[in-house]
Amino acid sequence: MQLLKYISELIRCRIPYFILGAVSSFYILALILTPKIDIDFLLRLIQSFGVLATGFGVFIAFFTYKSNLSRYHEEHRKKISKEFLDESNRVLSWAYETFSRSSDNTPKNDRVLWLTTARMIERYKKIKSQITEQEHSLIANEHEEYWRHRFYELLHNNKDKLTKDYFMPLGDPYHHEAIDIKSLAVILLFTKWRKGVSDPLDEIDHNKLFEEYERLRLNDDFPGVVEFLDAQKKCCANMNKSSE
Repeated sequence: MQLLKYISELIRCRIPYFILGAVSSFYILALILTPKIDIDFLLRLIQSFGVLATGFGVFIAFFTYKSNLSRYHEEHRKKISKEFLDESNRVLSWAYETFSRSSDNTPKNDRVLWLTTARMIERYKKIKSQITEQEHSLIANEHEEYWRHRFYELLHNNKDKLTKDYFMPLGDPYHHEAIDIKSLAVILLFTKWRKGVSDPLDEIDHNKLFEEYERLRLNDDFPGVVEFLDAQKKCCANMNKSSE
């Protein structure tokens, strides 16, 4: 596909002029080298030039068509992928909005609420899987990390309220008012770090960061930061001594 696009660009931009110039030069040279201009020969020459120009025009039209068709499919694919990207983010934001709608920002122990939120998360996953462009996937992953943290904060801040009685208010885990176990699993697992995804902080060498210690030490705007760095430096020194 890339080779076809490259050839098409060459044909559209450079090759037509080169071939047209070469053919014209050939006919002009033929006329110059002909001692006497034979009318029949000249007519045949003009006729052959017309046939060649027609064939060349068809050739140009074909590759222009293929290039435009390829460009159309590429733009259409990106457009559809962008629509899936936008919709996936909307569904995930709706899921959080639905889950956190109570006045005290605590998810209600409502079976339907948990089921609805879990279904939205699962729909989000299916919509996200339809994204085809790499750059759109990167953006979708960043959106997901944001909403994952929001869900985690919501549940973590209310963990003392999420008691056994919260999930089964009538004391029976199989009662129709108890929180559905599938919805509970989907929502809780969504708050966890995605499997197979590396932490961007793993690539950071903290030893090199400590080389900036003295420069950071001059920052008096955050004395607590300076004290924290001092404590970190002493801790590292003690650990190095104990390991010797």
